[in-house]
Amino acid sequence: MMSKIQNNEADGILCWDIDRLSRNPMDSGIIHWFLQEGKIQSIHTKEQEYRPNDNALLFSVKSGMANQYILDLKKNVWRGVESRLMKGWAYSLPPHGYLNDQETKTIAC
Repeated sequence: MMSKIQNNEADGILCWDIDRLSRNPMDSGIIHWFLQEGKIQSIHTKEQEYRPNDNALLFSVKSGMANQYILDLKKNVWRGVESRLMKGWAYSLPPHGYLNDQETKTIAC
């Protein structure tokens, strides 16, 4: 998507929410820069439209919130995986030919 915007093949983004656009502050910064410079003329979400000459602060805040969501999600998922490992439970799909035993939370033949 970003290469199309850089090559002037697109000038707008349609997405569900701002948190779907980037996974880190660097990606958010590039999108924000393109929006301010006018390479992106509009970003439409289900709730709002962001344009080059308005909503700069709101876009920055929402992007920051999206980044924090990803950081929190990463910590929470890892905490869940560690918890399962400490209990001796399988934390992923069983190897081919095996099944997860739902009662003991282990891998069975």
